[in-house]
Parts: sequence; C-alpha cells; structure tokens
Amino acid sequence: MATHTYIGKVQGRTRSKEDLEKKFSSILKSASEKFKQSVSSHQHEYECDKNYRGLAIIISNESFKRSQPRPYCDDELKRMQETFGKHLRFTVVTFKDLTAQQINWVVDIACEQTQFHRNSDCFAFIIGSHGNENPRPVNSLPPTRVYYRDHCLYGVDEDTVTTKSIIEKVAGVVELQDKPKMFFIQACRSKMIPDEVCSEHGHEILVLNIVKNSLNQTNKTTSSNSLSSSASKPTDNDTVGNMSKDQDTAEFSFKKALNMTKKMFGYNKNKPKEIIRIVDPPCADDCLVVYSTASEKNSFGRERVGGWMLYSLNAAITKQIKIIECSKINCIDITCVLNDMTHYVSKYFETKSSDSTHPNGMEGRKVPVVFEHCFTKEMYFYL
Repeated sequence: MATHTYIGKVQGRTRSKEDLEKKFSSILKSASEKFKQSVSSHQHEYECDKNYRGLAIIISNESFKRSQPRPYCDDELKRMQETFGKHLRFTVVTFKDLTAQQINWVVDIACEQTQFHRNSDCFAFIIGSHGNENPRPVNSLPPTRVYYRDHCLYGVDEDTVTTKSIIEKVAGVVELQDKPKMFFIQACRSKMIPDEVCSEHGHEILVLNIVKNSLNQTNKTTSSNSLSSSASKPTDNDTVGNMSKDQDTAEFSFKKALNMTKKMFGYNKNKPKEIIRIVDPPCADDCLVVYSTASEKNSFGRERVGGWMLYSLNAAITKQIKIIECSKINCIDITCVLNDMTHYVSKYFETKSSDSTHPNGMEGRKVPVVFEHCFTKEMYFYL
C-alpha cells in the first residue's frame, strides 16, 4: 500500500506536470497484484479477474490562498489510504494541497495509464476540498428560462475544476469501458449565487440575480468566501463521539458570498421572475458518484476525523471487513457499503444548534449523503 503523500508545493516551488508524471510512474512500477484473481460468480456482476484492483487517486486540500483551511486534511488522507489501500487493495496515489491546474494534470495523467487500466478491475477517485455549484455563463439576451449550474471543486489557488469534467475524462478512457468507476466528492454544493428564496426539495426557484460575467469572472468572486462553522458531537463511544464539539468545520459558509454577490450583480428588472435552475448531472455509464451533501447544501468535516462522508465511508468499509473475517463471505457488496455509509452519517453527525457561528437556518441540520450511479451490473470487491 502506498502511504507517501505528494504535496503540490514544496519549498516554495509548485510541482510541475513532469513531477506528477514521475510520481505516477514510481507508484505504478511497484504496484502489487491482487492476492488472487476472482471470477465473478454471476453474469450480472462486473468482472474482477484482472491482476490489479485498480488505481485510486486520493486528493485532500487543506491550505487555501484566502479561504480558511480544512484542518483535518491529514486525518482524511490517512483514512482514505487505509480504506482504498489496505482494505480494498487498490494501488493508491495520494496528493495534498493541489491547485486546480494540478488537479487537472493528475486526472489527465491517471487517464493515460492505459496499460495499468487494461489490467485493472475498476477505478476510484476521492477528493476532499471546498466546493460550489457555479453558474454557467449566460450568453443570451434576454436570458433563457433554463439556468445551468455545474458542481466545482476548488484548488488551493481557489481556481476551480468542474466535477463533470473529471468524470467525463475518466469515463472516456477506453481501457476502463464496461468497468466500474467510482467518485467520492467531499465538498460543499452550495449555490455560488445564493438567492433569497429557494426550494429545499427541487431546482425550480425564484431567481433574484442574474449572472452577467463569464464563469471565470464569477469564480474570482468566491475566492474570499469564509469557511467556518461547527457541529455537535454524536452520543456514542465511537472515535467521533470523543471529539470536541468545537472541532467541526463547515466546508463552506454563504454569508460573505451573498453580500459580495449582491454588490457585484444587483438585480435585473428585465429578466424572467422564474427560471428553472438545473444542476447538470455528471454521471456516466458504469460510474458511481457519491457527494457528501445534497445540491445547494453545505458539507462538513471535523478535526482529527476528516470530512463526514469520507470518515463514514471508512467506517462502512471497516465494518464490512470485520463481517468477512467472522464469516465465510469473501466479498464486499458496494451497495452495503453505501447503505452503511449513509446510515452512519445520519446517525452520528448533526450541526450544532447552539453555535452562533452557524448562518441562520443551519442549526440542527443533518447532512445527507447523496449518490447517483449508472452501474449496469452488481459490484463486489472480492478479498
């Protein structure tokens, strides 16, 4: 299992694409094959008879250019290395504090490992960072009634990468066709342009602002977002239960974004009062996409634990490993993992109602794990 974490900037020098390529080359040359290749027991299962489980890219960003840090980054990395390296036996490549450009480089280089993918069962991409649902540029005048948003992930330079672009690149790799590709996204999905009225259960809302600038110009507006808040500890003897209440951190706070947006954009009297706002779904064939929160909502993490969803993913996999050790079962069902993960988040995590740092309306909320998939077969990790 690879445990070394590659940092995006060392001694004042930002790592180049060539540096990242060398990192991949070094890890893949020493990649360990699976203990045994298992033939799927049913025709409706994904094949799992290759030499390698697959490549797992793990990225966790802690220190940002202006926004507050994610202080639990190292804990997050450690748990994900354990989850995908030790437990699930992926070939793990781990990164910390990458810029948006470096994230794109990592994805591009990972997609170029065609020989490795050809001999692998699947692929995994895991990232923890700040995030937003950013509006696409509006090119028509007057604006149309359909208004698209894309989920974006922040690099430490606070430039953004769309989740959709990452998924499309991986889904386009020929050697990964008909193989499961998993994406675990620990980041906020808050709207970049917060509106005063929105629907908690859908995407048809009253819009009071219109985007006048391009997506890149809009991204700069969110660079100084404040990112602090806290949540209550669970009442359990688990590791989470022993953590201090003050160690929880919201991965995005929309108060400053709202104020800046109003100043920058104002109101447009000529635009339609109602627009259908759509988050363009990035899911592709044979892909599983897991988000740490619902659309338009904040995501949370805790010091000494990590992002809530990623911590719960680790707990769910660990539970399945213990079940295997105590029974004759020799595989992990990804469906069971997802069920256990969502159960764990809903049971043990809730925003702290008495904390005055929470924006109005966030007190006492639970944060749902949301996932979507286009798997065409059942998926098992044979161990």
